[in-house]
Amino acid sequence: MTDDDRRPARQVRGPFGRTHPCSNCPFRSDREFHLAEGRREEIAESLRGDEPFHCHKTLDYTDEGPQRVESTVFCAGALKTVENGGERDRNALMQVGERLGLYDPARLQEDMPVYGSLDEWIAEAPSYNRERTEDEA
Repeated sequence: MTDDDRRPARQVRGPFGRTHPCSNCPFRSDREFHLAEGRREEIAESLRGDEPFHCHKTLDYTDEGPQRVESTVFCAGALKTVENGGERDRNALMQVGERLGLYDPARLQEDMPVYGSLDEWIAEAPSYNRERTEDEA
């Protein structure tokens, strides 16, 4: 047993406080979650570009779209999918959060049903089978 095994897990609160995905998290590999065509690529690009992806259940939805509030946290499913992808996907936000003691990847649920990387998440997206409205055509 190493010293790391004896050290208690950090109790992280704040934006990295979520440790498991929501029941309808878009990063869950055991559920179908339909997003608009191209949206997965946009989300993956933003995550790789050091943008946060917030848990949809912690946003305030208004007429202007989702708004962050004081209790908004990062999506645990996105964090775990990025961690699964290794250094290639890991972004500066996660690295800085870890260095400052705000983020501990070991706190993420180990057996989380998420994809192995952002590329896998994109590749295994369910087909987008929604009829377009006249406004979208």
